[in-house]
Amino acid sequence: MDVKQPPLSGHDYQDADANLLLYKTGKSVKDFLLWIGSLFKSLGNALMRSLLFLMRNILWLFLGAALGTGYGAYKIEQAGAHCESTMTAKANFNSARALYNTLEYLNSLISSGDSKTLAELFAIAPEQTKQLISFSAEPVKSEMLVAEMYREQFLQGGRNRFMQQDTVWAHTLSFKNFKESLTVYDYYYHTITAVTTNALLFNDLQKGILKHISRNEVLTTILNSQIRTNNDEEKLIVAAIRNLDTLRQAYNLRLIKGQTPGESNQLVFMEKSSENPVPELELYDKVLELQDELKTNRKRSVIEQYAITVFSPFNPLGRKLSYLQRNVSYSALAGFLLVLTVLLLILIYKSLLLYEKAAIIRKRKINPEA
Repeated sequence: MDVKQPPLSGHDYQDADANLLLYKTGKSVKDFLLWIGSLFKSLGNALMRSLLFLMRNILWLFLGAALGTGYGAYKIEQAGAHCESTMTAKANFNSARALYNTLEYLNSLISSGDSKTLAELFAIAPEQTKQLISFSAEPVKSEMLVAEMYREQFLQGGRNRFMQQDTVWAHTLSFKNFKESLTVYDYYYHTITAVTTNALLFNDLQKGILKHISRNEVLTTILNSQIRTNNDEEKLIVAAIRNLDTLRQAYNLRLIKGQTPGESNQLVFMEKSSENPVPELELYDKVLELQDELKTNRKRSVIEQYAITVFSPFNPLGRKLSYLQRNVSYSALAGFLLVLTVLLLILIYKSLLLYEKAAIIRKRKINPEA
């Protein structure tokens, strides 16, 4: 007697669909993991084969790099001796970006061979522009200079600055964070390097770089305004010192007139001196303070006469670069890659020959009469 199966309910169909979905999902994940494993395995085998190929042909590769280095040295010898000279300058009024843009512009002119523009900029003959190699710059990263920048920014007080606010900023931005946040354009002092085959051009190169930067209209406006401000401040400080000196002479005259033998107020003066300030001493301290400000102002005025102030100019004769200091790595790399390409082509050719032989053998096995 046949037993009738009860019909499946909707809940049973949902369980079956869920089980099927879980099974397919698990299978897909498993296949994906197996594919990832096979991929890593293939990459590992390819890496090992590449390393074995390099090890077997290391002598040829070394020979190619040596030949490339020799060719690069020959080209350097044919190009003539390179001379290098450095200049240290201070970038005023945030002109460091203009300095780096100028050097990048000059390198572009050299690369494009624009002799006319270079000759006009440096006031040299067009033939001499072909002797220019490159320009570069880097900031002078000294701990002392960075500390001076931090002190001027946060810790140096003055009549127009409040030490309480600066102290808050100092706690907000520590010296370590301040130093790490500095960019190339934030540093005050920079070293500019020029490389040429004619050592007699360094004076003209320095004048040309400074001349091109001085053409910046914004920097020129800021420079002229700062010069007027420094002059006005110096006149104001000098006038204040003179007025205080006149007042000091008046105090001295009053003291001289007040010191008579019949007066007996010396004890009262001594008793009150500990409580009340002595105006003569305060006046003397104020004169010294203004003289310090005058000294700082004049020093700043001398430095801020130009957008770029040169502290150490180019050496007029420069310094000859040795072969080790000149870039021959490109030629060595070119020789290495050339030999590597030849070896790979030989390997591919051998692989094709083996494939052709294997195909002929299979064909003979299938059709011996062929």
